[in-house]
Amino acid sequence: MPHLAKIGRKALHARLLLTGMYVLLTLGGVTMVAPFMMWLSSSMTSEVDSKELQLIPAYWRRQDMLLRKYCELQANFDYATYQLIARDEKATFLEMTPPAEASPREVAEFREYLAGLPPTYTVLGSAGPITATLRPKYGLVPSIEAYRRFLLEKHGSLDGVNRAYRTTDAQLTNVVPPVENWWGRLFQPEFDRRFTEFLEFKQRQPLSLRYPAPAEGVWVAYLNSRIGGDVKKVNAKLGTDFASVYAAVLPARLPAGNPALAKAWEECLRSDMGLWYIRMDSAAAPAWRGFLRKRYLGDISLYNQAHETKLARFADIPLPDDCPRDIAGMGEWNDFIARSAPIQYFRLDTPESRYRKFLHDKYAGVAAVNAAYGTAYRNWDEILPPTAKVWAADCRANARAVRWAFVTRNYRTAGAYMITQGRAFLNTIVYVGLALLFTLTVNPLAAYALSRFKLPETNKILLILLATMAFPAEISMIPNFLLLKELSLLNSFWALVLPGMANGFSIFLLKGMFDGLPQDLYEAAELDGAGEFVIFWRVTMPLVKPFLAYLSLGSFIGAYSAFAFAFILCPNPNMWTMMVFLQQMETWASQPVQFAAFVLASIPTLIVFITCQRVIMRGIILPTEK
Repeated sequence: MPHLAKIGRKALHARLLLTGMYVLLTLGGVTMVAPFMMWLSSSMTSEVDSKELQLIPAYWRRQDMLLRKYCELQANFDYATYQLIARDEKATFLEMTPPAEASPREVAEFREYLAGLPPTYTVLGSAGPITATLRPKYGLVPSIEAYRRFLLEKHGSLDGVNRAYRTTDAQLTNVVPPVENWWGRLFQPEFDRRFTEFLEFKQRQPLSLRYPAPAEGVWVAYLNSRIGGDVKKVNAKLGTDFASVYAAVLPARLPAGNPALAKAWEECLRSDMGLWYIRMDSAAAPAWRGFLRKRYLGDISLYNQAHETKLARFADIPLPDDCPRDIAGMGEWNDFIARSAPIQYFRLDTPESRYRKFLHDKYAGVAAVNAAYGTAYRNWDEILPPTAKVWAADCRANARAVRWAFVTRNYRTAGAYMITQGRAFLNTIVYVGLALLFTLTVNPLAAYALSRFKLPETNKILLILLATMAFPAEISMIPNFLLLKELSLLNSFWALVLPGMANGFSIFLLKGMFDGLPQDLYEAAELDGAGEFVIFWRVTMPLVKPFLAYLSLGSFIGAYSAFAFAFILCPNPNMWTMMVFLQQMETWASQPVQFAAFVLASIPTLIVFITCQRVIMRGIILPTEK
């Protein structure tokens, strides 16, 4: 019978009451849905927009935000690198000045220039953070996925990769491309098989995934760190007229007529500039040989031993055309540049200077470049590779594909991690299956026995069962661990299932359900010749099916979401469930990737609830009515 009759609902106070109730219910629904929507929205973001907290990610509707994310991805999530590429003074990707788009002709000729650069002059974009330990943090990115496919194609399997590179990676998800920072002085990689094959891989990648190393940006970084970011201070100290520090031009040779600028230029090249872009005039050869003679104490045999050569004298040692690729030669070249090389013989050969030469060979002058590209360069020195402008053009041309990649990236990362890590997926299925099996057998059998057979100690048994509810589950973890250890059951499914096989509260509730069933049913079944198990299985269990569904949902959620329990009883990673691995994600994954993982992890629970909704609701309502 309804609380408000149809006639009564027409009254003003009844309508106000109903309106108020619906408003409160709506507000309650919003307060429940809104946080989930924020969570869902954040799972599609990255570092640049994860703090915005919007119900709909901004890059879905704003091209400028999509471009910021695209530049973040291409610059490997390192804004310091982007500052050197775009010469942008802003501090973050969120604050950056969106670059103008390059014209189609400028894009095409930039790609033509890029295709002619050697591997040491380019950087692989979309390859994750610049720091190797943080590479997985922001999710699977195109270059990492392509690199893993390249290795599997080349070596057949992860074991083949480990044998080739003498590594011990247990999962393919641990394999990432080497870090590149060619413009930094400290970047002196070992050209072993792994790094050589990476350079081979990089040269195979589309030109849209490569960009020229911002070598001359080292000059900007030097002025900011050694002199100060204020352009007035820089101009006063160096006697220059830079419009801004980020517009400072790096001369290709030692500046003449300006001792302060020459001193700063020398210090920058000797200590900061990447070794790969410093060249020496042939006149520096005697100084190079004298440096090596002093380094090896005048004994050519020591030099031969270090370089595996058979030279007769130091005078036969050639001056390198560029930085040597062996470890010994790299160290010698670094020390020679830093301490011994005559500064007047230094010259720069950077990606930026090669781009200027490329245009100089193609066009008659700066005016012709401006006419072709729609730019406003005043002289050749102002021209830099239009990397950021090309990214802007690519982003607009492929906006739909780029947007979709950002929507799915975190989910692909989390999904791959959850499924491929050890045996987590299989362990979770087996554990949940066993937990449901024992929940639907042990608890009903115990409750049925207490209900059907009137034992004198029934009340005492129920009291003991209810007493277990007074103690949190965490209290029993250590005793369970010690007991299972004594039984040698750790790192097994028995360790996960046995402690929760019987539940005092479930037995208590089930006994109440069984007590409420009519005794006539049992008597009729006995008259028909049914045994006790048949009565239990064919008569009793179907009548409490709604409540069993309710218990099954609780058991599923408890087993599926178990973290600390599964982690303590199964220290071996081969026995970890998905939730243990999800908790481990906190040590390396960014917040958006974690949000995506938790959204994926909630799907099985949602499916179970939706599938069994009617039965579960009956299981909740019937015990209340009884």
